[in-house]
Amino acid sequence: MARGSLGPHEPLSGRYILVTGRTQTWMGPAQMITDKLKLYLTYQVSAWVRVGTGAFGPQIVNVALSVDGQWVNGGQIEASDDGWREMGGSFRLEKQPSKVMVYLQGPSSGVDLMVGGLQIFPVDRCARFRCLDVQIDLVIVLLLRHLFDIKKDLLGEGFECVTRQYYLCHLCRFGSAT
Repeated sequence: MARGSLGPHEPLSGRYILVTGRTQTWMGPAQMITDKLKLYLTYQVSAWVRVGTGAFGPQIVNVALSVDGQWVNGGQIEASDDGWREMGGSFRLEKQPSKVMVYLQGPSSGVDLMVGGLQIFPVDRCARFRCLDVQIDLVIVLLLRHLFDIKKDLLGEGFECVTRQYYLCHLCRFGSAT
């Protein structure tokens, strides 16, 4: 998940939604979010979920969005009654919707669903690109180290390897951070 986009956040507060008496798998909390979304932004979905006792094995729980009647998956996870699980996913809107509703659904009928800390937030592209830049630089360094280790093995102990260091920071960028 794009944790840099979430910013400073507190752990679960102990407050959660408990959905009981479910007779269908789709029955869960839902909320209209049409006026809160903007076009062409990638949104991250994050929630902590747990199922009640009485579930036979892990249960699939997912976040689904109804965008003008079309279903979009916002993320899913296998949850159980032995602890909270963090669920994450993402989605992007390419055209202006007239109605968007977010749903949490999934455990078998009769199994209670608990949801805490549900957040839907736009991904901070600048923070995401900074994170990817660090990861790319790390991969480049590891590849260069591996290359020189192979070269040293091929040349043997009696040969010295002269290396030159180049600044690779902006050599292989992709996309734009703005």
